[in-house]
Amino acid sequence: MNYLHAYHAGNFADVVKHLTMVAIIGYLQRKDAPIRVIDMHAGSGRYSLTGREARATGEADAGIARLFENGNPQLPISLGPDADAFAKPYRDVISRLNPGPELETYPGSPLLARHLLRPNDRLTACELRDIEYYKLQKLFAGDPQVLARNVDSWSNLKALLPPDLKRALILMDPPFEERHEMDRALDAITLGVRRFPMGIYMLWYPIKAHYMADNWAKAMAKRKPDLGVETILRAELYVRAPDNEDQLNGTGLFIINPPYTLQKTLEDALPVLQRHLQQAPNSERFHKTSVEAM
Repeated sequence: MNYLHAYHAGNFADVVKHLTMVAIIGYLQRKDAPIRVIDMHAGSGRYSLTGREARATGEADAGIARLFENGNPQLPISLGPDADAFAKPYRDVISRLNPGPELETYPGSPLLARHLLRPNDRLTACELRDIEYYKLQKLFAGDPQVLARNVDSWSNLKALLPPDLKRALILMDPPFEERHEMDRALDAITLGVRRFPMGIYMLWYPIKAHYMADNWAKAMAKRKPDLGVETILRAELYVRAPDNEDQLNGTGLFIINPPYTLQKTLEDALPVLQRHLQQAPNSERFHKTSVEAM
């Protein structure tokens, strides 16, 4: 597996995925009871936006940098009242990690989640690749609220679920370099919901061609009766028409057991984000954002 997220950190897909993750964590924290975040594909946890990998692609320039004036992490742009409220906790973390006028660091999902945890909350971060795990372990060394594990999370799901805490977000963010990655993800969700039905499961998926996303949605819909859950949310944002299988044109999320407020929040926020993140001229041939309950 050759995928390294350092080349893609802070791109438009990260922005949408992480904004949504932060919103779900905030919802879970409305109650005093502790929560656990389980990150099944954690990566190294922290990424340099000035390093060779990030500069080779420049994807952060068309992603996280667009949420700040001239890319200055101390100057968030106005997105309008609703979208600003949605983006604030996420952008606050970005600003704290980049105290100067330049974007130099981007937090992967485990580091972003760690910045949001209350003293009684916990994080489990799983990473299979040894090199990435070494960096992850070093990042959280000595942190009593974080458990870093060097495991294949697909194969070790039974050991992860049910968690010790009854309120939990399970983040699934595989690289989708293997042919049957979505099948493995759907199998994991099916097993996960059976073992821990009250969890919130969030699965990210890349969109190159629209038919692929539709096929995955149909596969998810077929699973729903067996899952026994009330709602699965499908949310997508496109930065260009999804008709080129050689590039990432959109980003999608399946959210099982979503917070009841999340659909309306995404319906309001995604169109605003899309206008700032789009990378091609407007086209009437496709929906730029979509949010639907399955």
